[in-house]
Amino acid sequence: MDLKSLGKRLADVGLPLLGAALPVPGGAAIGAALAEYVTGDAKASAADVVDAITADPAARERAAEFQATHRETVLKVLTEHDLNRARVALEDRQGARRASVEGGTAKRLFVLSVVILAASLGAEIAALFHGLPAGVSELVVGRVLGLLDAAAMLVLGFHYGTSEGAGRATELLAQSAPVK
Repeated sequence: MDLKSLGKRLADVGLPLLGAALPVPGGAAIGAALAEYVTGDAKASAADVVDAITADPAARERAAEFQATHRETVLKVLTEHDLNRARVALEDRQGARRASVEGGTAKRLFVLSVVILAASLGAEIAALFHGLPAGVSELVVGRVLGLLDAAAMLVLGFHYGTSEGAGRATELLAQSAPVK
C-alpha cells in the first residue's frame, strides 16, 4: 500500500487531515511519525498502520490524537504543497507568455486566437440563425460545435487565465515568502 492509498483509507476512517497530507511531498515523514505513534514501529508498513487503526479503537484514538497534536505541521505541509503547485503553474504560464513575446510568436498567436474565436462564433451564429445543414447528422454538428467551443475556451483561458482560483493563487503567491 502506498501513501496515497493510506491517505484515502485514513480519510475514510475519519482522519481527513492526515489522509490529505500523506500523499504530498513531506507526507512520508508524517506517515513514519504516525506509524511510530500508532504501532510503536516507525518502519511499520502503511497496511499495518491501516490495519491497526481499523481493528483497534485505541490505535484509532492515538491516530486522532496524533492528527490533533500535529495539526499545524500537517496544515503547513499541505499549504506549502498547494503554494508550490500554484507557483509552478504560475511560472509555467508566465514562461509560455514570455516565450511567445520574446520569440516573436506573439503576433502569430494573436492572429491564431482571432481565427479560432471567429470560427467558433461564426459556426455558432450560422447554426443558430440558419439551422443545421441538410443531410448532416445533428450529432456531427454538435460534435463540431463542441470542438470549436473547446478551442475557444482554450484561447480565452490562455489570454485571460482559467478561473478565479488562478487569480487567488497569484495573490497567495504574491503574499508568500520565497522558498529558498
